[in-house]
Amino acid sequence: MRPSGRCSDGGTRARPRPAAALAGRAGLRLALALLLLACGDRLAPDFEHLDLEGRPVRLSALRGRAVVIDFWATWCAPCVFQPAELNAFWREHRDGGRVSVLGVEVSGASVEEIQQWALENDAVAEYPILVGGDEALARAFGAYGFPAMAVVAPDGRIVSLEHGVASAEEVAEIVLPLLGAPLRQAEGDPDARLNSPGAEAKGT
Repeated sequence: MRPSGRCSDGGTRARPRPAAALAGRAGLRLALALLLLACGDRLAPDFEHLDLEGRPVRLSALRGRAVVIDFWATWCAPCVFQPAELNAFWREHRDGGRVSVLGVEVSGASVEEIQQWALENDAVAEYPILVGGDEALARAFGAYGFPAMAVVAPDGRIVSLEHGVASAEEVAEIVLPLLGAPLRQAEGDPDARLNSPGAEAKGT
C-alpha cells in the first residue's frame, strides 16, 4: 500500500493514516463534498504560472470545469506517489472536457529539476505541471503541508482540501458530484458570467 502521509513545511514525514481511520473516509469525503457544494462560498485565489513547456496556465481560464490542484514539492517524500493516482483519474475523465488537473510545484524548483525528479521517482505527470508557485499560494488555498490537493468547483469555489496522498478513487468521489451541479456565482466574484476555458497547456 502506498504511504498516505504528508510532509510538513519543514519536510518531516507525518505519520501515515491508520487503516481503521481510512474505512469511513470515503463516505465522509462524499458527504463533505456535497455539503461544501451546497454551502461553500470561498472563491479560489486566481493564479497564473508557466507549465514545463513555457506556456501560461491561468486558473480563472478554467472556469466552467472542476479543477484538481496538487500542491507538492520536490523535497516531499510522499509527493512522489500522487502523480500516478492523478494520472489514473485524468485518463478516465479527461475526454469529457469538464475536468482539469494541475500540479503546482511550490519549492521553486526549475523545469530541469522537476523533470529529473519525475524521472528518478517514476512520477511523470500526464497533466500540466506548473513552475513558479510557492508555499504562500498553497496556504492561500488552506494547505499546511504537502502533498495537498485542492478541488475547485466549476463556479470557482474551493470545495475540498485534502492533505496526504489521495487515490484516484478518492479524487473521483470529490469531483464527480460537482459535475452535475448547477453553476452559481461565488461570493466575492465580481463577474457572474462563466469564462469559457481559454488556451491551456496540453492535457488540461
